[in-house]
Amino acid sequence: MDIQVTQAGQEATIVFKGSFAIAVAQRVRKTLQAVLQKGAKTLTIDFSGVDYIDSSSIATFIELLQKLQANGGSMRIVGASTRVREIFDLMGLTPLFAFD
Repeated sequence: MDIQVTQAGQEATIVFKGSFAIAVAQRVRKTLQAVLQKGAKTLTIDFSGVDYIDSSSIATFIELLQKLQANGGSMRIVGASTRVREIFDLMGLTPLFAFD
């Protein structure tokens, strides 16, 4: 999993490339926590390079969304493939996230 973060003040874009699986969930969680600690409140999550995401990784994004919303922030997911969107759909989570 390759992770690239660009942050300017309260806005951050995080680009992921590769497959999300339990083996990378902790690394992703630490990266996202660091972005929040640096003051980001508006996140764009770029999934255009993601070919798979598992439930443990989705749980990481649910936690992130809850933290952001509790502090008046927001998150949107861009570039998600049909396969990745279907996983969110099957879990009944699509309504929780803003997809572009």
